[in-house]
Amino acid sequence: MQCLAEEGFAGTGVRAIAQRAGVSIGLIRHHFEEKNQLIAATYRHVSDQLHTASEEAVAEADSEPWQRLHGFLMAGFYPPLLERRYVLVRFVLWSAALTEPAIRDVHDEVRARYRVRLRELIAEAAGHAKTDAQIVAMTGTVLALLDGMWVDWILDEPGFNPEAAVSNAVAMLRAEAWP
Repeated sequence: MQCLAEEGFAGTGVRAIAQRAGVSIGLIRHHFEEKNQLIAATYRHVSDQLHTASEEAVAEADSEPWQRLHGFLMAGFYPPLLERRYVLVRFVLWSAALTEPAIRDVHDEVRARYRVRLRELIAEAAGHAKTDAQIVAMTGTVLALLDGMWVDWILDEPGFNPEAAVSNAVAMLRAEAWP
């Protein structure tokens, strides 16, 4: 993660990773045939951190569905997930997923897991008042908003208020004017 945050995808090599981790290149090569497999494992690791934090937030939330959804969405906006290094690594991984199939496979897997859980929480909160098509559409919209929130935070950290942004997203979902 440190190499990716500091050097980006192209600048991160197995040699640099081994040196940073204090292990031999041979040890890394024993577990990963190529750099992309190691980077894909890193993608899974950082995504698992978000998944765990999100599920813990849901479990700790009030039983009211909108509060559970709010907790799920806010989980990505607390340290250690809302720290410069973590967010930079996420951006590097998203970029690598555009051109590297092994990394794209992990991206698709973890994104689908997050999307499914978000869709469940939105459907639970909306109840029977919305159609499946509306729930799917709003899930995509909320995912785009969340990604944009991370971009806004990393580019304008002092002015970004994650609580207000997530509260606004939940208020948008609670509105009756869904397409």
